[in-house]
Amino acid sequence: MNKEELIESYIYAVTRYLKKAEREDIGKELHSIIEDMIEEQYPDKEPNEYQIKAILSELGTPLALYEKYSQEGSDCLIGAPYFGIYKSMIKLVSICVIFGMLLAGCITVFTQNLIWYEAIATVFANIFGGLLSGFAIVTLIFAFFYKKQVKIEGVFDSLDNLPKIPEKKTSISPAAGIWGIVVSVLFTTVFLIYPQILCTVNVATKEVIPIFNVDYIRSTWYLLLIFAALGITREIMKIVEGQYTKRLLLVTGVTDGLSALFTIIWLKNDIIINPAFGENLNQIFDQGEAWLLNMMMHFNMFFMAVILFALALDFVVTLSKTEK
Repeated sequence: MNKEELIESYIYAVTRYLKKAEREDIGKELHSIIEDMIEEQYPDKEPNEYQIKAILSELGTPLALYEKYSQEGSDCLIGAPYFGIYKSMIKLVSICVIFGMLLAGCITVFTQNLIWYEAIATVFANIFGGLLSGFAIVTLIFAFFYKKQVKIEGVFDSLDNLPKIPEKKTSISPAAGIWGIVVSVLFTTVFLIYPQILCTVNVATKEVIPIFNVDYIRSTWYLLLIFAALGITREIMKIVEGQYTKRLLLVTGVTDGLSALFTIIWLKNDIIINPAFGENLNQIFDQGEAWLLNMMMHFNMFFMAVILFALALDFVVTLSKTEK
């Protein structure tokens, strides 16, 4: 690295996991301090790489400065900078769960004609259960990262191995990982607690008929939690890495592959479709729409194909953007 690349990599390593509002100002402050130190120690010549590293070492390691600026001690629950990211993920998952439960609760009130106090009690109970599940999943994932010393690139690296500043085409916006977590949490919330939201209405009786077999879905809760844990792990790694790396490609391949396997196990059995849904379809479609009737009768296979396609697309995109 030349002088500027070395300085920029060091600043990137320090500021990467700071709050966005602080990142630019602290980066400018560090750059000014380093330039002043260089000017003071080498006023008449251009310092080489080793001399620049000596100056940076006087400031401290990227981790030490990160802790200083973020005011997170190294004795945090699961270690800096894990703890800062962990808290952000807990807040994000909590917001997703609460939003999902409130939305699902409103739909349930309108579709099941619950008494107002029954609806409120049900929503609050499900919010509590969803928050507990989300907290447990995120905590276990980060505890595993910390136990296995999964390095967060750009913070734990020494001055001899500073991170490369990601190019725009290989960088990953935190919003992408956040959106993925939102989808995982909402998907799990809907199917684990309110699978009856996906429903049709009997034309004759106006009765609400769930598409899926609610009892079967709730009996396979463990598959849904595993699927959620895999999805959240994949998205957290995207946030942790911040760019398409070989490590992210490996994690994506494993989590997408396992997610595909559990999707097939969960959806391949036609018992997942509510028998009453099939009977209702026979009343809606005529003989000329047999192909559509057949597809809806095997909606689980169509749904499986959509999920498998999304997982395959995720892996292909990650593979294509990973540096060779």
